[in-house]
Amino acid sequence: VLKLDGNLHLLKPVLAKYYDCKEDEIYFGYYDGQEICPYKIIIGDAYFKNIENASKLVKIYGNASFYESKISSLENLEEISGMAIFRKSKIKSLEKLKYVGGDVHFGDKIKVNNLEVGGKVFYDNMENFLQR
Repeated sequence: VLKLDGNLHLLKPVLAKYYDCKEDEIYFGYYDGQEICPYKIIIGDAYFKNIENASKLVKIYGNASFYESKISSLENLEEISGMAIFRKSKIKSLEKLKYVGGDVHFGDKIKVNNLEVGGKVFYDNMENFLQR
């Protein structure tokens, strides 16, 4: 049995090669950063309330909350493996987002293209739902 606790850093070179990125663009653990998210890959849950820019972000392997986030665009985000919350965020478009593994909570109108959702989809109000 391989024990990863304390040894996750050993996976970074392999993952960086697989995702065609630098090792310092991969984050392990609960992410709750400030202002700018420098990561392409987050492996763990992420909370983006204090983040203004996450333009590099491509994949989140965990839950993601953009509740009351200052981010206006997630132009490269392709996948969230867990639940996603976009309520009360400034995000208007998720055109590259193709997959959310859990439930998705939308607030105001957000443009999506061919989004596959593994759980349920929730909207703040029925008017937004009818306009999709």
